[in-house]
Amino acid sequence: MDFNHYAPVSLNEEQRRDMLELQQAGKLPEKINRSSDLFFKFLLGQQARTPLLLDLINSIFGTLGYCKLNTIELLNTEISPDAHKKKRVHFDIRGVDENGRQLNIELQKEFHSHFVSRCLFYWGKGYTQQLDAGKGFFNLKPTIMISLLGFDMFKDEELSVWDFILMNPKTGKILTRDELLIYVEMEKIYDRLKILRAKLKAAPDYDLTEDDRLALWNGYIKNDEIGVELVNQVAQKDKVFQEVQETETRYWSNPENRYFQLMEQIAELDHRAFIEDAEERGLKQGMEQGIKQGLQQGIEQGIEQGIEQGMEQGIKQEKETIAHTMLKNGMDIELISRITGLSIEKIKNLQRKY
Repeated sequence: MDFNHYAPVSLNEEQRRDMLELQQAGKLPEKINRSSDLFFKFLLGQQARTPLLLDLINSIFGTLGYCKLNTIELLNTEISPDAHKKKRVHFDIRGVDENGRQLNIELQKEFHSHFVSRCLFYWGKGYTQQLDAGKGFFNLKPTIMISLLGFDMFKDEELSVWDFILMNPKTGKILTRDELLIYVEMEKIYDRLKILRAKLKAAPDYDLTEDDRLALWNGYIKNDEIGVELVNQVAQKDKVFQEVQETETRYWSNPENRYFQLMEQIAELDHRAFIEDAEERGLKQGMEQGIKQGLQQGIEQGIEQGIEQGMEQGIKQEKETIAHTMLKNGMDIELISRITGLSIEKIKNLQRKY
């Protein structure tokens, strides 16, 4: 089945009027955000453009010394819960290669304390959903979770591409390669881009290595000035990056995409604002609770408990408020779920409530 993961939301009448007013006033975004969910899926999440996705994945695999993929077929990015009230999973891009291996590709722009747990949960869902009733465990194929990170996960390490499997830490004995988690720290590519620029300047016909291609992809997705410059340069002779360039032009020429990028940026700013506000209110509540207890131990426990309770209550309320605002603006329920962390079911309940 052919799944296209870029499914733009149709503008309602109010949104279209808003977009046209912004367009006429010259207030739609002028610069594309290549790390936005919308563009990431438009560029890499359509079956017609799987050669671009293959090039990105193979640059990662080549850097790690793994065999390259020949084909990838896109799959549905949503995995429904297997029981009532269980968590639904939404991948950015999901596919299967010629050997039946499941590949899940995620763009993660910001770090959060439960990020690794989330990766393991998503990996587990991708692995277990392969088994339908009556199938044996021999039907399970390896599942690969690739996370493109907009932050440094391992700050004190020079390595920027990491792979993890299940193995014994003392002997190095590998239990299985069925679980493979790959992290690409895109922030660590700046120096490599400068070196690559010097190489291309000295030898315009320089043949790109897999490391070079990965650096270009990282720089492009991160909106790095040198990265974008080099992609435009190599596009003159490289078919993959030529198509990247053409796809970007086609995407950005549509004012609706520029409008939705603006809405996504506003939602992300609101998201950061409510997190900061919840943390501040949680800290204040914790300090007040601790002070009232009088004892030093009570102060410490009160601060810790107050921060936790205050943040949880504040974040929950603010998430619902922002989701309500986004619903009023006609934004896609799946996008609201990704930004706020609320379940699709919860958002639909809010929609009915208001």
